[in-house]
Amino acid sequence: MSKNLDAIKKQERDLREKLFAKTGELLDQVLKYVPTRTVLLVNSMPVKVIAGADGKKSLLINHRPLSTADDCEWVIENYSALTQAVNEHMDPEAEEIIKVIEKTEDLIKKVDNLTQDIP
Repeated sequence: MSKNLDAIKKQERDLREKLFAKTGELLDQVLKYVPTRTVLLVNSMPVKVIAGADGKKSLLINHRPLSTADDCEWVIENYSALTQAVNEHMDPEAEEIIKVIEKTEDLIKKVDNLTQDIP
């Protein structure tokens, strides 16, 4: 039976790591253009944008970094409010520049793809 328990514990650990990784990726994308140290109000709760150890953007929730499954659940449950807080924080001029950046990145990818297709 201990092998079954060990297998279950490993599965739980692997799933938790996957949850942290995916939540981290989500936050990094959502917070991409928000400066580090910015405080956002998410459902009246202040959260601070930080750069994680891996260089990706993350949040301090209750004055501590994202570290538990409950923190990941909070991000998921408050995703809409988080994106609204990010959008409210963005300067309208910055939003226009971001659109230009994204369009330019897409065009670069298209040129790369076309270049690869040349015999």
